[in-house]
Amino acid sequence: VSHPREPCGTIIKATGISSLVKTMTRLPVTGYMCRVIEGGVISENPTMERIANPYPQFSIRNLNLTLYTNEPENLSRADDLLELPELASNWKDSLRKKLGY
Repeated sequence: VSHPREPCGTIIKATGISSLVKTMTRLPVTGYMCRVIEGGVISENPTMERIANPYPQFSIRNLNLTLYTNEPENLSRADDLLELPELASNWKDSLRKKLGY
């Protein structure tokens, strides 16, 4: 898992629900994106296995709370998140924009 998914107009087009992006970010339940480390073929019923968890303090939920809420306890971890080398650059850009960096 490389970063939380940032909801956009694509999901509105797919579902026809105009308020879906706002709802997903308000809750926040956005899903996540995965980075491909080694290309290959995926079977019909693949399994996923966590091979490492180097930052257990940063869950997808915590990252979403940091980006989509303004609560001080969530924003306090923003600088630490920006230092994570594995976190996708577009997600860092969104966080920097929110923080005014």
